[in-house]
Amino acid sequence: MREKLSLFALLLLAGCASPATPHFFNGHYYMMDGSSCARYSAIENEIVKCMDKDGKETGFRLPMTDQELMMYQANQQMQAQQIQNLSAQLQQTNYQLQQSNQNFYRNNTNYINSIGSQNYQNPYYNQNNHVNCISTGFYTSCR
Repeated sequence: MREKLSLFALLLLAGCASPATPHFFNGHYYMMDGSSCARYSAIENEIVKCMDKDGKETGFRLPMTDQELMMYQANQQMQAQQIQNLSAQLQQTNYQLQQSNQNFYRNNTNYINSIGSQNYQNPYYNQNNHVNCISTGFYTSCR
């Protein structure tokens, strides 16, 4: 369970970065991300030059093959299914915790009520005992 939660957290953190995704440009799909390929331009028939947001050249991209594009889509679907499975597991765990808490509360409430309904007698208290105290100024003596 801990491993699955770690995977879920990793997927969430990975979502904060700017992942490379296919972009359709000039009749082809190219794998580009937001940081190193914020700007791009065609330099030849199928080659794209990537630049960062400041216009600094960061590299070149070739178009994705049909197989690469299908693999990307399959991976996206698999990740979406994993996230959906993790979400369902988290909901199930949450439900089980709620049930456990309700059972614990119900059992303890019954226990506390059962103690309160009994005639509890303090073993150190005897109704037949009398205590007499004598005070003389600063000192008090009780018997």
